[in-house]
Amino acid sequence: MNFKIGDFVRVKPGIKGTENESIEYIHGRVVNIQNKTPELLLVRLDSIALQKFTLNELVQYEEDGYNMFEYNLYPLDAVLSDPREPMDITYAEHRKLVDAMFEIILQKAKDENTYIEKLKDKYYRKYRLSHYIEKFEKERRAANIVIIHIGFMWDHHKELPVNWTVEAMENICLHVIPSSYIADKKFFKMYCPVLISFLNIIEEETGNSQNRLKEFLNNISDELIFRANDEKIGTRENI
Repeated sequence: MNFKIGDFVRVKPGIKGTENESIEYIHGRVVNIQNKTPELLLVRLDSIALQKFTLNELVQYEEDGYNMFEYNLYPLDAVLSDPREPMDITYAEHRKLVDAMFEIILQKAKDENTYIEKLKDKYYRKYRLSHYIEKFEKERRAANIVIIHIGFMWDHHKELPVNWTVEAMENICLHVIPSSYIADKKFFKMYCPVLISFLNIIEEETGNSQNRLKEFLNNISDELIFRANDEKIGTRENI
């Protein structure tokens, strides 16, 4: 059967995982298809499937480097299915789980550097699981832009996403990024639109409007692209 992105699938009865464990709990939406050999479906689990795990189990998996929100599935092991819940429920439950997981994980951070790295992980996961990122064709690149920006805003201004300022944003977008980051033009075209969409998550998290930052980013997007392609701005280095 030929699957496509957006299809809802479940695992065929009797299919086992790599350690001979039952994986019949897997049910969700295809969010990516690896067209190499062998072909793999990346299935993002619905919130009902994730009920198989306790919060502490999800925390442990995250700390061990496993993303339990998604599963790679061979097409032969999958069948089409109907969604078991509205998508807005899935998004909301994913958001709640990530917040709960990282509340525990961040409390364990022993130093500032560890805390910031774990905070990046939180927002990477939260953004990847949100509907805001779906407007971008290259979702992984969009999520990486958020992580890059969080790092620069902290390193240069000690600002976390919940208290980003226009002044710091201007410095990073119009000076630091154009002069220190190597990428193709599409990356720089995406940069401000990605941050604008990411700020919706900060609005949900804090209850505070991010319209001032969004408007600023919208106004400087063309300037960032221009500066990134102007060799006189600075010498770019790989980071």
